[in-house]
Amino acid sequence: MPIASWSHLPRLAATILLVMTLDHGLPSAEEPTTVALRAIGELRVQARFIGQAPDRSSWISLKAADAGKAAICASKYLEDLLGYGEVRIANDPPLPGTVLTLTDTGTWVLGLDGDSFHVVFARTAKDLAEVLKSANAKAWKPIARGTHPKWMDVFDNSAVTFWFSGFGTLPKDMPADRQWVADHGFATTAVLGNTERRLIAPGIIDTSVMDWQSSEAAKYRTPYKVMADMATPARPESLWNYLPLPYYKPDDRQLASGELGYQSLAVHAAFQAGAATDRHLMDFRRRAAERLKDDPWFIGHHVVQEMPGGGAGDIVDLAAVAGTPAIQELWRGWLRDTRAYDLAAVGSKHRGDAKAFKAWSDVRIPSLKDFLGFDQASIDLSGSWQGRSSRDKQAEREQWLQGKGDDSDQWRAVDGHDIGITAYAHGDSDYVLRRTFTVPAGAPVAYLHLGRASESRPYDVWVNGTKAEIVSSTDPSCSDWDLCYDIGKSVKAGDNVIRIGTKGVPLASYAFAGATGRWIYPGPSPVLNRRYFDMVDFQEWLVMRELENRMIAIRAGEPYRPMKIMAPHNYMDRMFELCVQYGAYPHDTGGAGAWWGPFTYSRYASTRGIPDSVEQGNVPGSVAELQSTTTRYLMMGTDAIDHVGHSTSYTDDAGRKAWIADNRELLRCVGKQDLVQPAVGLLRCGRELRFGKADMYAW
Repeated sequence: MPIASWSHLPRLAATILLVMTLDHGLPSAEEPTTVALRAIGELRVQARFIGQAPDRSSWISLKAADAGKAAICASKYLEDLLGYGEVRIANDPPLPGTVLTLTDTGTWVLGLDGDSFHVVFARTAKDLAEVLKSANAKAWKPIARGTHPKWMDVFDNSAVTFWFSGFGTLPKDMPADRQWVADHGFATTAVLGNTERRLIAPGIIDTSVMDWQSSEAAKYRTPYKVMADMATPARPESLWNYLPLPYYKPDDRQLASGELGYQSLAVHAAFQAGAATDRHLMDFRRRAAERLKDDPWFIGHHVVQEMPGGGAGDIVDLAAVAGTPAIQELWRGWLRDTRAYDLAAVGSKHRGDAKAFKAWSDVRIPSLKDFLGFDQASIDLSGSWQGRSSRDKQAEREQWLQGKGDDSDQWRAVDGHDIGITAYAHGDSDYVLRRTFTVPAGAPVAYLHLGRASESRPYDVWVNGTKAEIVSSTDPSCSDWDLCYDIGKSVKAGDNVIRIGTKGVPLASYAFAGATGRWIYPGPSPVLNRRYFDMVDFQEWLVMRELENRMIAIRAGEPYRPMKIMAPHNYMDRMFELCVQYGAYPHDTGGAGAWWGPFTYSRYASTRGIPDSVEQGNVPGSVAELQSTTTRYLMMGTDAIDHVGHSTSYTDDAGRKAWIADNRELLRCVGKQDLVQPAVGLLRCGRELRFGKADMYAW
């Protein structure tokens, strides 16, 4: 079903209101139109007009598949109109159906007649009587309020939510917090404990937290959305008891992350090999969704906490699983099915030799070293080093990197890739590595290449007492995936000493010295360019495959509620089709949710008719900040807002609490605006950062 299946629901009242009150040149009675809405199905809409604008009257009919679907549509429309606050239900004079009035505007009559829902509008009592007569409205039944599913309000009447946890704020009086949300007509974003860890055995999930939150929502009559665990989505620990290790195998010992907490989860992390082939993880998502399906107060799923960043460094995520047999097989299948390569084409495009591969089993995901000139003349520095830990900036004070600490007996033999080095990643700690390497006479050694963990900082590198200059881009908006250092001025024939201040990040992958410097896409070699292009494209496909699998699993358990994709980052170009297909929407976080930028997810979603939501990334620091972000969201036509931090972050502050109370009617407008889309094109695919191009930030 197209995205209209639920993205049009919040617009239903506003659209019909415009049809009735303005002359928009919409279809006449002879030109009915059909729309498809999730959980309602197809609606055949016919508009009839009497008289001329601005005094004309109208009669709109919406024919559904059956009386039940017509009643849902009518209830949703009625709730949308009443949600504005100025439209009122009128009981006098007695008329068929449900009568609504708006001062100095006119009167609406809403009525149900079997499988049809009718809306009549007129500016005067006389005109209204004439239209009702022509519509044969005597048998119309009134609309039962609140009979539509509450999740249909997620992008309008329940568009403003407050977290019930987060940012270090713990609840002090949970009943009072819930009552405040209920009194203001807000919704909540609640932690239900619905992480993969709740799968305690195959086919068995722990629903205790989920059930408690559900009962509290029913008690206070507050709709709620799911919030995922505030960590990397994880494989259930229970699987460790009956599935063999390892869950994934990297290429060149590539670390998935330079942070111990995230690397420890890498064996079961999202978008990794385990997630890509794990039926248990998807089984949990299906069962959790199925459990929530019948809760009337549950209004929205959470597909993923945050996706990979979508920058040049994401190729490292592929390297972190590239040795896994399952991922290698996916690579071969992708080349055959998506790229439509035969074996000769792979050889020709990736090696420059159509006969390079004798069998598909010979085709492997390329190593990142392939692009950096690693060959037999390169000096491999991976493996054994000497290491020494530093606390309170001892290495800096005593100048270990310059060679002044070499006489200490504290140096120990260590594997430079040892994950334990991450214990020194915080505060004023460091872990220094050193080793000797020999350069043959005449060898063209001028550069050092060190593999990088995702999002890790560059190392401090010193060769023979001279600090090496990094030539890779370390621009945080689009850093290189390789750390390349110019060592040409300090290296010499014979023995050389290299010292590395790791900042608590072990050697993340390869480490070698050679003649080739920084590699930038596109480079001079068409073969390397094609090889790299396909690797990046495959990584994109792998991420989208995991995202789609999660959506499929959720939809298998619950078919309708909107699904939030939190922080899709720069995969937005690949994400929107999945949003349309499965009923999902992007969610701006942090800076993207706090300031305006033409390249944020919400800006692109709105141009495609896809709903969006935002969060500021932190609790507003003042009333002025709360007001400015709300103004910005309304200006952009944002469909939903998540206010981060527990609700007491707002109610315990007198200024913020008063501003919310004073501006409740303003907040009711969130999600209820149809802003005119500017006829301005913005050329961006999202892929440019994945290829190392940061031009988008020059706007």
